Amino acid sequence: MSVDERYAVAVAANDEDTARAIVEEKAVALIESWEKKNFGEKSGKLTVRKEVPNCSSIFASLGDSYQSFGVRDVPIGILGPEPSAADLERSRRDPRIAGLVDSIKSSCEINPLIVVIDGYSNGASGYVLEGAHRIAALDVLGAQSVPALVVFDESAPGIHRDESGALVSLETRFPQKFHGVSLVGRSELATTHTPARSKVR
Repeated sequence: MSVDERYAVAVAANDEDTARAIVEEKAVALIESWEKKNFGEKSGKLTVRKEVPNCSSIFASLGDSYQSFGVRDVPIGILGPEPSAADLERSRRDPRIAGLVDSIKSSCEINPLIVVIDGYSNGASGYVLEGAHRIAALDVLGAQSVPALVVFDESAPGIHRDESGALVSLETRFPQKFHGVSLVGRSELATTHTPARSKVR
C-alpha cells in the first residue's frame, strides 16, 4: 500500500495518530530533499550570509514543538502562489523592497529567511515566519528558490478535525488555500505590511 493510500485509510478510519505520523513522514522526506546550504555557499546566484535574523521568533511562535532542518534551498513556489503583475509592481514601488532588491543585486548576498513547514497534503504546506520583504524582493528578481532556515511544526502537521470530530486533510478544510498558504500573493504580504505569512487556521 502506498503512503497516500495508507493516509486515506487512516483518515477514513478516523485514526489521527497514524494520519499525523504519515503527514510528518512525507513532510520530512520533502524537506530533506531540498539541498542543504552552509553559510557562505551559493543559493542560486546569491551567497548565503551567516546571520539568520530573528531566530527567537521560532520559539515564540512554536514553543518547543518543532524540528530544525538547517538552512536549505527552498523552492519559492511552496511558499504561496506566484505574485501577479500588480503585486510585483507594488513591490517595485515599495521603498523598503526596492532597497532590498538593490542591495541583493549589488552584494549578491542574502540573509536566510525562516520558513515553517506545518504539514503535507498533496505538497508541503508552509509559510514564511521571518522574511516577507526578502521574499518580495526575490520575487521581483525572479528567484526560483530561497535560502531559508527550515523548521517543521510538529504540533500541526496538516490534518484537523471538523465540527463533527472527523479527520479532514488541509485541502478539505481550506480548499481556497495553495499548499496551506492563503491565496494572498507573496509580494502582497510585504507591501501591505501584513505579518510575514501568518499562519492561517
